[in-house]
Amino acid sequence: MPQPHRSPRKYLSGHHPPELVLIDGGEHEPLPIRVAPFPDEWATSWLRRLAWRYDIAPNKFFDQLGYRRKIHTVQAITTRLKTNAHGLADHLMLSELERAYLSAQPPLAQATRYYASEYGLIAGPTRSARFCPLCLAADTAYWRASWSQPLMLCCLEHHVALVNTCPGCHQALMTERTWATAPIPLWQCTERLPGRPGSGKHRPRCDHDLRTADTIPVDNQTVEAQRYLLHLADTSDPGIHTVAGFRATRAQCFSAFVEILTDALPSGTDVLDPATEPQDVLPALPVAAEILHAPNPHRAATIAHDNGI
Repeated sequence: MPQPHRSPRKYLSGHHPPELVLIDGGEHEPLPIRVAPFPDEWATSWLRRLAWRYDIAPNKFFDQLGYRRKIHTVQAITTRLKTNAHGLADHLMLSELERAYLSAQPPLAQATRYYASEYGLIAGPTRSARFCPLCLAADTAYWRASWSQPLMLCCLEHHVALVNTCPGCHQALMTERTWATAPIPLWQCTERLPGRPGSGKHRPRCDHDLRTADTIPVDNQTVEAQRYLLHLADTSDPGIHTVAGFRATRAQCFSAFVEILTDALPSGTDVLDPATEPQDVLPALPVAAEILHAPNPHRAATIAHDNGI
């Protein structure tokens, strides 16, 4: 049985993390200390926190429970949590509710996927995620599930733009399988450093401290516009809403917001592309919100015209 630890550890070359231990009868007993997920936590973040707590590579939790395929995507993690195959959720001491919100897609992801399907666009599951340096520097640091969504542009708590890439290696985060091969703190970049194609050399991990990334402040009006977009993405209340003097469903309101957002940006800017820099899209957020909040179509058209839409 692995023992929890609190101090950071660095492994020397050739040294491997300890493995899980079977108890008598070939069964895995529950872990001695439970690492509870946060309600809005990305499944990958929770698994990394669990691995860091026990000084074990995330993949080891699955290897020792009988999974043959390596686990390195959010979808693979959530599928196994849903089914509870091999008693995974029981071994990791997850309640049914915790399993549900770890495996559920954020409302923003569901709304974005529906919008994309309606317009014939591409908005599949994303492997990378943006991040807030201030959230990762907090005592209760964790990655929010919404950070993996291209329309999540700023941190609602710290009022800063989310960051797209590591300031050290300048790559998108969580795209390599490396995060699952060792216990790595959440504030550390898990990407391998870029290498020369065809060199055949092992590329070391970046390990840059993501908490040192520069932050771009975001004003209250823009933060409230982001909240409004999240509100429109929440399908738990699918009732009729009034926008710009028209009555529409929540899905129609969400689509209208994204359409206005796209029209307010320079031609060629793809708001559904995770590689698009948040700071390039953020100025258009309050414009879209103001148009939809207009009391009538005439006022909405005036606001749109004044902003070059």
